[in-house]
Amino acid sequence: MKDGTHGFTLVKLLVATLVSAILSLTAGLTVGGASMAHVSRRTMAVHRSRGAAVDLAHERIERLMAIHYRVLAPPKLDYTSYYVSDDGSGGLVVQAADPGETVVIHGLDVPIETRLQ
Repeated sequence: MKDGTHGFTLVKLLVATLVSAILSLTAGLTVGGASMAHVSRRTMAVHRSRGAAVDLAHERIERLMAIHYRVLAPPKLDYTSYYVSDDGSGGLVVQAADPGETVVIHGLDVPIETRLQ
């Protein structure tokens, strides 16, 4: 045993520990990086959908602002909410009941509701 042929030296033990630590860290980053990429794609999809919804809302508000109030005036001034929806020809119509209007955002039908009071 005095000739150094048996057992591990301190240097060999430190090198083995360092190599295993690097391999463990690399494996952890690979697995964690894959899940982070998945979360990032999902987050980006949510942000794109929110952006599309905000754009649709801004478009609807601009269309409402361009129309004279008398055209959009509710049938009765009784503090009831009325719904504004597309009439199919590019105009807007005021209705007492929710028309169940939907829009397509990234391939999904999403309900849209515009109220006038």
